[in-house]
Amino acid sequence: MATPNPIPLFTVPIPACDNHPGGSITITEPQPQVYLLTIHSPPDNRLTTACCQSLLRALDLVEFSGPLLAPGCVVTTSSLPKFYSNGLDLTHAAARGDTFWTDSLWALYRRLLTYPMPTVAWMNGHAFAGGLMLAMHHDYRVMNPARGFCCLNELDFGAPLKPAMSAVFRVKVPDPRVYREMVLEAKRECLDLLDSHGREEEKDRGWVRGEEERKARGKREVEEWVKKDGKAKL
Repeated sequence: MATPNPIPLFTVPIPACDNHPGGSITITEPQPQVYLLTIHSPPDNRLTTACCQSLLRALDLVEFSGPLLAPGCVVTTSSLPKFYSNGLDLTHAAARGDTFWTDSLWALYRRLLTYPMPTVAWMNGHAFAGGLMLAMHHDYRVMNPARGFCCLNELDFGAPLKPAMSAVFRVKVPDPRVYREMVLEAKRECLDLLDSHGREEEKDRGWVRGEEERKARGKREVEEWVKKDGKAKL
């Protein structure tokens, strides 16, 4: 893997918001056409209005920077070793009312779902509640199972799971038993159980595969498929 470039392409500030001190989102290019958005909003990357709007701004910068940034893929991660994101601040969300949901949180989730480049959530720590929802709206998720849990813990603090929150899990978690455990038991899961095809998502082995490794893996999977079905025609 190429050595990450420490020089940021952009730094998007996250303004202080209510009891949250703010922070920043740093955009780097650790490999050609791989744009890493590193969220730093201590203590646990809560999805406040300010954080959501800054993430939207960062996604815009990557997409609309013209010839400076060629189309590639976007990876989001956290500078905080314990949390990818600990979800919403419910007091903040309630105080902001409907505008928080429509203009910030839903807007961010929608932007990720429709983003014109592949998106990857590099979950370097826990992803709880809205933070897990943020990861699920990416195309791919990468996580070291020894360093964090995924959990919809709304049940623990009496918050309703809104239809828009539940919908992404109904689509991307095909096993109803896993969905039931997440929603009705607030069970802490490893990412392995949440993949849309019932297979493990990528474990963190350096977070980005080299080109040769990706080609080799693709070749192996094609060969296995052909062996399994001798009548298959390429």
